[in-house]
Amino acid sequence: MVQHLMVKNGLKREDASFVGIGASASAVAAVQRGEIDAIVNVDPVISILESQGLIKLVADTRTLAGTREVFGGAYPAAVLYAQRAFLEEKPRTTQALVNALLRGLKWIGGRSAAEVAAVMPSEYALGNKAIYEQSITKSLPMYSRDGRFAGDGAETAYTVLKAFDPDVGSAKVDVSATYTNAFVEKAPAQP
Repeated sequence: MVQHLMVKNGLKREDASFVGIGASASAVAAVQRGEIDAIVNVDPVISILESQGLIKLVADTRTLAGTREVFGGAYPAAVLYAQRAFLEEKPRTTQALVNALLRGLKWIGGRSAAEVAAVMPSEYALGNKAIYEQSITKSLPMYSRDGRFAGDGAETAYTVLKAFDPDVGSAKVDVSATYTNAFVEKAPAQP
């Protein structure tokens, strides 16, 4: 996301250095201690830092509207990734993973943010249950209800990547070959 925004706004990828800080209390602590100048992270980290007045949002992809503003369209993120060889060699394992993901999507689709938060490990809330529930409320509408991967999301991801990654930019990619809904189609009907 940052590299995309940098290039989109006239900077080079080399104009910043990046360090991994995790997506938990360590990320909050790094900002609180002034160890980093900018952060790209997930909720509840961002909402907690925002509530403490420690960050100013420059771009926000925690909603579909914000994602469209940053990337120009829906941008798939919470998906099941696998190499083609794995799919071909382990179709039963892949199907089991997809079936579990679909059950989870169906479950969260019928629940409130408080119900979702209640089954998550308590440390995910980073000590602030109210903000954690608010962050779930904001993100729930972005999750697929049927598990299908949309082609427009794959096209958006490709457009973004080729804009700042010279290897992707110079490659000929058949985007429709980069994802499949075949395992979703084979999943048993969800009760």
